[in-house]
Amino acid sequence: MAGWSSFFSRDPVELGKELRRQGDKEKALAAFLKGGEWRLAGEVAWELGRKREAVRLYLEGALGKEIGQSYDDGDPGKAGEILAASGHLEEGLFLLEAGGAHKSAATVALKARMPQRAGVAFERARDYLQAAKCYEQVGRWPDALRVLEAESKRLAEKAALRPGVPDPARREVDARRAEILGRLGRSADAVGLMQSLGQSHRAARMLEEQGRLEEALQLYLDGGEFPEALALVEKIPNLPATTAAEAYRRAGKPGQAARVLAAAGKLLEAAQSFETAGELDLAARHYLAAREPARAAQVLRKEGRLSDAGRAYDQAGQPLEAAEMFAQAGDHVSAGASYLKAGRAFEAANHFLRANEKGAAIQALEKVRDASVEYSKASLMLLPLLVETGRLDLAVDRLRRLRPGSGLAEQERLYWEGRVLEGLGQHQNAQTAYQKLANLQTQYRDVESRLGALTVRNRVAAAGPPGEPGPTVPIDRPKPAPAATPAVPIDGFPPGSLLADRYEIQSELGRGGMGRVYKAFDRELKESVALKTLLRSEGEFASEDEERLLREVQICRRITHPNVVRVYDLGRFPGGIFITMEFLEGARLDQLLQNKRQISLGRVRSILSEIVSGLEEAHTLGIVHRDLKPGNIILTPRHLKILDFGIARMADMDVQLTRTGVAVGSPLYMSPEQVQGQSLDGRSDLYAVGVLAFTLLAGREPFVGTSPTAVMLEHLKTPAPDLRSLRPTAPDEWCRFVARLLAKNAGDRPAS
Repeated sequence: MAGWSSFFSRDPVELGKELRRQGDKEKALAAFLKGGEWRLAGEVAWELGRKREAVRLYLEGALGKEIGQSYDDGDPGKAGEILAASGHLEEGLFLLEAGGAHKSAATVALKARMPQRAGVAFERARDYLQAAKCYEQVGRWPDALRVLEAESKRLAEKAALRPGVPDPARREVDARRAEILGRLGRSADAVGLMQSLGQSHRAARMLEEQGRLEEALQLYLDGGEFPEALALVEKIPNLPATTAAEAYRRAGKPGQAARVLAAAGKLLEAAQSFETAGELDLAARHYLAAREPARAAQVLRKEGRLSDAGRAYDQAGQPLEAAEMFAQAGDHVSAGASYLKAGRAFEAANHFLRANEKGAAIQALEKVRDASVEYSKASLMLLPLLVETGRLDLAVDRLRRLRPGSGLAEQERLYWEGRVLEGLGQHQNAQTAYQKLANLQTQYRDVESRLGALTVRNRVAAAGPPGEPGPTVPIDRPKPAPAATPAVPIDGFPPGSLLADRYEIQSELGRGGMGRVYKAFDRELKESVALKTLLRSEGEFASEDEERLLREVQICRRITHPNVVRVYDLGRFPGGIFITMEFLEGARLDQLLQNKRQISLGRVRSILSEIVSGLEEAHTLGIVHRDLKPGNIILTPRHLKILDFGIARMADMDVQLTRTGVAVGSPLYMSPEQVQGQSLDGRSDLYAVGVLAFTLLAGREPFVGTSPTAVMLEHLKTPAPDLRSLRPTAPDEWCRFVARLLAKNAGDRPAS
């Protein structure tokens, strides 16, 4: 009774809702009818399967009994349309949905501002695009994605029936799918779909908005969106240099790419990008820094910097290419040196002659082998030089080895045979040689006048018994009477003095110990030379300095390198000897260091590069300088020059030029093994290079004791000071480089 009491006392609509929740639908239906809630009563009737009753209840509740009783066919769809048309949208929507009139239900749901129910109705009606719009309106993105995928599949099946026909509708559907995928966090799927649609820009923008900047950058680049890509490069923190450089390169800015790579220390890649950008100077510099001198040479050649290209080819171990570059640049001295390195002595001689470097030309021509096809030509070039420089004994030897030929070569050979014999004082034999030549060609050079002069001379000389003509080239050279040269004044040779009837003293350049250096004019070659004299002294070692000077001539004549001073010849005068060498205009390196200032790294690199280049040539010939120091280095406008190989020692000679237990050299620059009087090789010179490098960088030598002995002991035992203590900004590479050169043990230094 209590339950029924509650039934009759409570609000029937609320009771109906409770009974419906409990599953007692019959009682719920009765309660709704009692409370006049026809719509809810109709829903419950529909749930109980009593569709006709449900339709009647909807109609009666919405439109009144009379209309309800007149409409009794039970069609929910039609009933729903009636209700919707009369403004009862919610009631009509239910009946339309129940009756399967999904399209009409969707329309009514939109009117009722119920987009979610509209979306369901559109989906059931297979109007997927409209369903997607409705789902998107209420933020039901997974449902929107599902129906769009269904639409894309439908359109794909349709397109399969018309292959090759564009389908813009499907592209639009897929574009919407991609946007929703991005909203759902499925960016990889979204990006892939956009890319398949050719919409890289939209995909990149999506990634950029999500903070995935590097991925967005790649998509901008792939899509050719270069302004957007470069703008993004500036926004990405810690972007790898290679990625940034690739962006600049693909955007057509190789110069900017190169600078990014260079800043990151990627020198080779930077050089390649600079070359692409046409910035050839920077390309060459970076190729050199990346230890690619051959590629640097090619770039420099393109830029027209032929001398620099030659130096780069030389550094790359390509002397023939280097020689060609130097030749085109008109630097015939360097061209000759490079041709010599390449084993092309004949070409080397031609270039030395064009530079008026006759001494170097002679040395090159002497290297042309007997079996070479160029030997005859080389000999005919060499003979005038030997005669001109008074080296008649060498000319005799060359004539002996030169086979008689024909034509112009034979005429030239006979002419110089006559000149050599004439120079040796064998006038009868010279006349014979000239006569043979005249028989072949009367007007050849000045043979007619020379033959006439010799004929007269020989007739005048006939006061004594006529000499029998000897062999065309005599075996022994008669010793000419020594030229009368005045004794050396106490204060040296004053300007105007003439040595060996050839060298006119112009001024004194320097002095030291027993020797002096003058500027002199060579009357035969018509050029200025440096002339070094050495006076003989009395005592136990009177001839040692003379022997050392002779050795300097022997050594330096073998070196034909633009960074080594050229030595021409040796002569004698009463009381001493002299050598002649290349006259240089420039300042000594020790003068540059006088103010103890620190020199820029670029200048230091340039100076050391030329020094080791000259030393490399000497070391290849087995020559160790042994006294490398700033005072033996001249800085000329064109080349740095190494001087004074006077105490150098040939590695394959046993001649000892120093007394036992005496180290020869300058204490500030002597290697530990040199201090100890041990045998030396090129690594001793490299130690001196290390001292030079330290001095140039720090402004002072590493070891500066109070006496020569103290300095030498420091070379033996004291580690070199930390370069950074004197030059805090010195780069690590320089510090390691100098420390390795200054290693006490020669085996710890570079091998070459």
